[in-house]
Formats: sequence, C-alpha cells, structure tokens
Amino acid sequence: MVTRAVELTAEVMAQLGDDESAFDLLSLAVVGQLHEDGNSQLTEFLIDESDFDQQILSYKDSNNALESYQSLSLAKLLAALERPEQSRSILDDVTAIVLSPEYPVDAVHSWVDAAVRYSQLGRAQQADEAFAAAKARAEELTGQTLGDARSIVVDGYAQIGDFEQANQLAASIESSSGQLRAYSDIAAAYAKAGAVEEANRVAQSIGMDEFTRLGMMRAYIETEQYEQAQQIAIQSDMTNYLPEVGQAYCAAGQSEQVVALIGLLESKRLESNPAPADWLRSCAAIAFAEQQQFDRATTLADTIRSTEYRADALIAIAAQHNVPTSSF
Repeated sequence: MVTRAVELTAEVMAQLGDDESAFDLLSLAVVGQLHEDGNSQLTEFLIDESDFDQQILSYKDSNNALESYQSLSLAKLLAALERPEQSRSILDDVTAIVLSPEYPVDAVHSWVDAAVRYSQLGRAQQADEAFAAAKARAEELTGQTLGDARSIVVDGYAQIGDFEQANQLAASIESSSGQLRAYSDIAAAYAKAGAVEEANRVAQSIGMDEFTRLGMMRAYIETEQYEQAQQIAIQSDMTNYLPEVGQAYCAAGQSEQVVALIGLLESKRLESNPAPADWLRSCAAIAFAEQQQFDRATTLADTIRSTEYRADALIAIAAQHNVPTSSF
C-alpha cells in the first residue's frame, strides 16, 4: 500500500508541474492517509523528515485559501499525533491572517476548522473566538451562500458536541438545501457520539433522506458502531452501501459478520449482479486466512463466482499459508 501511494504521488507530481502549493497539499494528504490507515510510526517519520513546518512558515503572511487549508490539515495531523504545541502554533498563525482570504465561504471553513482544532486541544476561549469570527464572516454573505456558510458553522458546533448551538443556528437557515445539509451534519454528529435516538429524531425531522442516512451510517462505521451502521444499510433503498459495512467488519476482523452480511446482500439483490457479494466473499476469505482459519478461507473462496475476486482471495490465502499459489 505504501509503495503504491508513493507511485501515485509521483504520477500526480508529474502532472502538477510547478504548482508547489498543490504538490505540498498532495504530499500532506498522502501522509494523512497513512496515519488514518494506522501507520503511525511511518507518519511520524515522514513528518520529522519532511519540510512541512518550513512550508507552513512560508504561508505565515498569506491569506491564500489553499495554503490556509494545508496549514489547518497539518495542525489536525499534529494534534492526532499528540503534538499539541506544534498544532497550536500553526493554528495561532492561521487565525492571525485568515480574515480576508480569496473566497468568503473558504474563510468560514478556515475559521470553523480552526475552532474545532482549538476545541479538541482544550483551548475553549480561542475556539469561541474562532467560531465568533466564522459566524461574523458568514453573516456578511447573502442568499444561498449565507445558508451554505451557516451550515458550515453548524457542522463545526456539531463536531465538538455543542448541539444546542448547532440546532439554534440550523433553525435560522432559510434555504431548504442549507437546512438539509445542516441537520444532516447534526444527525451524523449525534450518531458518532452514540446518541442513536437523537440521531434518528433529527433524521426523521428532515424526512430520513438517503444523504442523511448515509452520513449517519458512515459516522457509525467511523466509531465502530457496526450494528447501527448495518441497520441503516439493510434498508431497502440503502443496500448499495452494504459492502461498506462489510468492509468495516473485515477490517475489524469480524469475518463471521461479513458472512452473515453476504446472505443479507444476496437476498436483497438480483442474482444478475453478484459482484458486491463476491467482493465481500473475497474480503472475508482473506480475513479468515489472516486469522489462520484456512479451511474456512478456502471454502469461502471456492464459492466466489468472479474469476478476479477468486484469484485475489486465493493468492492472499496462499501468502498467509506460505505455500505456492499452484497448490490451489
């Protein structure tokens, strides 16, 4: 995975040419993805060996939206790596110059991102100041843009668990699309916090649309509330997302749950489209092999109809078993 990430980065680098800001953002995104995938040591190494901090310093007097976003991304990553002082230093620099970026809505985004990071770092006063700046900048806008900006602030309050502020501000949004986005974000935040009844209440208040339920499902997956995610994915108009839940079960090593999910998926899909079930079979077979349950793994792999997915599973099983693939 790491090798492929490096290869993809090199490919995109060639396309970017001399666009240094875009390249810096891409590099940081790759490092951030490595951290999300659990490669903390590699992430630490790349941060220490990179010149990200020098790049950010070069943005200190810039109000460019892309550079502000990169600075905030690095602050988030440093906080996740338990480097609070470095994270706070970057936040202080960003909030000193983010008042007048190129695009007003981007300014609101930047202020909200900074507020959320400050809150997560335990700096309540700075978080309140950043939220106040975000709301002030949002109120300078009009029409649909005002609703969009307010919904960004709503999401920020929801992320830090201040649902009172989030709900009050969401109620002030006049556009239907802005309200939908705002309340969908609140529902997802409730879901992430494990407040299932509140999440469902908010979702029902805006019609339980697919967009809102998908946000809730992914919030449940992110916080390892897989059963709640599955309850959403098995709904008749949400079965396209069952493989996402299955992938989460696989990543968590819950292979039996994946097998059960395959049955649910096939009962709700036409046999003419076996690909999602085959993909889950491959995923579960590989997970069984990683758990040294080779009989279960090979039995499940033999039921895969897709030649590609079956080959992937058997090769992975062979690698775990340390035997040549020709044995299969």
